[in-house]
Amino acid sequence: MILELCSSSCSSRTLDHLVQHQDLPHIQIMSTSRSQCSFLVEWFDTESSTTRTFVLNFWTNDQNVEMIDVKKNKIFLRKTSCDGVLLKDLFVGNSVKVFSRILKIVNYADAYTKNYLESTNYQCSVALFRPHANDKKSELLQDLINHGFEFINLVMVEFNEDIKKAMSQSESTARIPISSMLNGPVVVFQVRSINAVQKLQDVIGPEDREEALSNYPHSVRSRYPQWNATNLYVANEDTYQQLSHIFFPTSDPKVTLRPHCLLNNTTLCIIKPHALKQGNMANILRVIEENRFEISGMRMLLMDHSSVVRLLEIYQGVVSEYPGYVTQLLSGKCLALEINGPLGTQDTPQQFRELAGPANVEVAKELRPHTIRAKYGRNPVENAVHVTDLPEDAYFEVEFVFRTI
Repeated sequence: MILELCSSSCSSRTLDHLVQHQDLPHIQIMSTSRSQCSFLVEWFDTESSTTRTFVLNFWTNDQNVEMIDVKKNKIFLRKTSCDGVLLKDLFVGNSVKVFSRILKIVNYADAYTKNYLESTNYQCSVALFRPHANDKKSELLQDLINHGFEFINLVMVEFNEDIKKAMSQSESTARIPISSMLNGPVVVFQVRSINAVQKLQDVIGPEDREEALSNYPHSVRSRYPQWNATNLYVANEDTYQQLSHIFFPTSDPKVTLRPHCLLNNTTLCIIKPHALKQGNMANILRVIEENRFEISGMRMLLMDHSSVVRLLEIYQGVVSEYPGYVTQLLSGKCLALEINGPLGTQDTPQQFRELAGPANVEVAKELRPHTIRAKYGRNPVENAVHVTDLPEDAYFEVEFVFRTI
């Protein structure tokens, strides 16, 4: 693929606009290499406090990368090898780290890349479950991780009128039995895998438990009767696209999702990107469940630079790891949790901070080996979770992550 770049500005609009050169009139795109995929990416430049747009080229045969600065019309990074960038991580909405830069993929740069990636059989599928139907939801999520699913999005919401209206407008989603989902929060998640729609149905198992026990003995529903059709819905070929558009749109959202949270004697926990990438999401949730804390809010998100800086501002100039904290939270998606203490707890922030353990992982392993950071942290920056340090900051942090961002 050859890109001829002249002076132009670039924004993350739709693929059709991009390919038709309506927004990038001076970019000529000609596919000449079947091994090259191209993406439109954004990078926040901290020195200038601006968001810069690039074309990221990736070669599937040797995993080399190249970056082209669209605004300046010149190569920013010449074709080179870059460890850690894999084709499976290159999809719209994800972030990848190219050397020290966190790049957010906002679109495909050409039709060939879109068509090529869609032909690889990678799909996204969607499921909904009632979190209070089973106090060990970590078992469900761990099952999916063990089967090779990658969690792309996850949010705990209450079904408001906007959601119900959006679902009723499609013939396929209107048939989904959501009556049991209307009396409390619901967790909606999106996973990615090869042939994800059928694979997710097979892993969860049929709604009829007798059929699950007979024909799918290793399925979730055969082993955990709580996850029946009333408490867990899995998308099929007719509904997965509509549910994705409703809950996780890449553009033109149909509804405004309001993540569920209590904002009453709760505290914030963020499972850091490195812990998600290492497959420890469900492990950390299990530790929280086993210690009788309630997860009253869940939201997977990709935080921007200004949001991370505001959240972590109390550490700036105080903690030497502050720059690393910022870089880590920007390195990919994280999972924010609102934590409610065990029944009768009046000091949730302090109690949960004790469960998280010391920020220094080596200290945690030595003195508090049963804490989250001791088990799943790697170093003082990649220490598994961010948690609210000061009780007086708990309300602000939860409100900021679940209501403001």
